[in-house]
Amino acid sequence: MTRINGARVALAIALAAAAAGCGGGGKEHKVGQPATVSYTDDTTKVKSTVELTPTSIEKKSIADLSAIDLEPSQKSSTPYFIKVRYKNVGAGPIKKDGYSVYSLNAIDDRDETVTSLSVIGGFPACSGEHPDRLAKGKAFDSCVVFLIPEGGEPLASLEWVDNSISGDQRVRWKP
Repeated sequence: MTRINGARVALAIALAAAAAGCGGGGKEHKVGQPATVSYTDDTTKVKSTVELTPTSIEKKSIADLSAIDLEPSQKSSTPYFIKVRYKNVGAGPIKKDGYSVYSLNAIDDRDETVTSLSVIGGFPACSGEHPDRLAKGKAFDSCVVFLIPEGGEPLASLEWVDNSISGDQRVRWKP
């Protein structure tokens, strides 16, 4: 397990491949372009809509993660900081579990699965907290760290995958 200043770090994002039809009829988006996705809350079965916008991709140096005790296999990776805006464009509020079932993923130039690093305990260089509840019309910004393994450079695309029971929606963004 990776640690930051003694705090545990959780690995939190799964990756997927091909883009398919939602949030724009299956076309690929450019980073900065929003995509609207629908979902059904797994617990309440309430349907809603979220607008997702990856706003920036920043290639970093492994030295930028010096405060984190990385696993040996991670130390040869290239970190990318991805900033994302989530906006509730549905009819009512969304609880945290409602939008946390969605995963923003990274795909390298070999179309390989990459695991993101979600820092628990704080990492000011790339931070953002998901509120417990997101009111209609409200948004929040978050940041995700992806470690692209050596030999898998550069980051080729981002993909959002619906991991809930509501369906198999995918949206892809290209830098």
